[in-house]
Amino acid sequence: MKRILISLIVYLLLSGCGRFVTSPRTPHFQESKITFTFPLRLTSGDIGFLKPHLLLDKKGFLYAVWIDGGTTYIAKSSDEGKTWDKQIVSSGKQRSYDWWPFCFNSDSQGKLYLVQAPGSSDYGIFFSFSEDGGRTWKDPVRVNDDTRKFACPERPSFTINDKGTLFIIYTKQKRFEEIDPWKKEKKAGLYLAQSFDGGDTWGKNVLLKDITFTSPIDFPSLLSYKNILYLAYGNSIYKSEDMGQNWKRILRLKSKFGNIKIVMKSDTQGNLYIIWQRAVVTKDETGLLGGGKLKGYVDICFSKSTNAGRSWSFPVRINDTKLLFEWKMAPINITGTEKMKYLTQETKEAVPFDLAVSENGEVIGAIWKDWRDGNGSLYFSYSLDGGKSWAENVRINDDSTSPMKAGSLIVKDDGSVYVLWTNLGPHKSIPGGFIGNVNVYFSSGNIAD
Repeated sequence: MKRILISLIVYLLLSGCGRFVTSPRTPHFQESKITFTFPLRLTSGDIGFLKPHLLLDKKGFLYAVWIDGGTTYIAKSSDEGKTWDKQIVSSGKQRSYDWWPFCFNSDSQGKLYLVQAPGSSDYGIFFSFSEDGGRTWKDPVRVNDDTRKFACPERPSFTINDKGTLFIIYTKQKRFEEIDPWKKEKKAGLYLAQSFDGGDTWGKNVLLKDITFTSPIDFPSLLSYKNILYLAYGNSIYKSEDMGQNWKRILRLKSKFGNIKIVMKSDTQGNLYIIWQRAVVTKDETGLLGGGKLKGYVDICFSKSTNAGRSWSFPVRINDTKLLFEWKMAPINITGTEKMKYLTQETKEAVPFDLAVSENGEVIGAIWKDWRDGNGSLYFSYSLDGGKSWAENVRINDDSTSPMKAGSLIVKDDGSVYVLWTNLGPHKSIPGGFIGNVNVYFSSGNIAD
């Protein structure tokens, strides 16, 4: 009877809108059987490149997309990344270096989709597509219906369902009439736009959720399987079965410190896969007036759902060593530029970059940044049994002196792995950011049998 009761409690915790209230399980780590090629630098330039995108189409072509100096570039490879042909995307409208300023996707017919948020110059979300492998692009179409100068639409995420309906999620400041003056409502929102004609026109954008812009970690992620939409935002995952009209939260995650970044992917059978970071504070060295440090550790966690999010597997830790972190706090009497020096210091916290699942779900891979070697380096692990066990972690970048900024990952059922990432070259930290170069690198490998 006791065993049945315990099983029932575990099931209730992991089903529906469940919360992971226990520590993740530590699996037996298998020997890693992958060796990555020496990193190939695709380009180097001024600031930008904060979120490169890597894509593999149905014909086996690899695409890499990034932004440099306000220009969007696309590179194409037909030999698994050994050589690349680079060109400027003629429809590019990017003008700023905001985090995650665009998204890149494709459909089963090989059409490429590009969604951009130019930032301070055009104040909009713009959609375009290419039907010839990226050589030419349709003139950009504005998606957002709020063209106010300070609406600040940004952070788009794109998906397409089986019926060909296009969906774009993005964030922006709310209109005045959307704010209830009798309530202490948040001034920003998460919006959904739809197109039923291939992107030529977009209907009225619908407010889904009130939000607060807190950090670059608050970026929506949108997936579609048949007639179901899935949205990951903040610490939660939501599901809609009626084309985005109504949403139900199906999972909420908890961390004992800091924000949670969820990376969500799916396979061709509709199974959902997620990774996120779980932080635990072990030592609080802050004072009553601020200042000092918080110390602890971070785990990169994995879970999956095989029933459309109704229940989730027990979380598994995929980092094979404890990942320590520390946060520096500014004293309460320090303000302005001096306070920014604390905020812009690189904190030693592990951050998930990307999760990839092969079409049939036979290979699962994850990349993240951690500080186990003293610098922010890029690490990779994989699972061949649906996420129950994971391989020993492998560092991908050869130069551990340049902190990683972002990464994109692809895995195939035959064990092929492709990674695109950015890191900082020579640079100088300044309040609110840095001045210097950013590099874009590519590497590949194959998981041996």
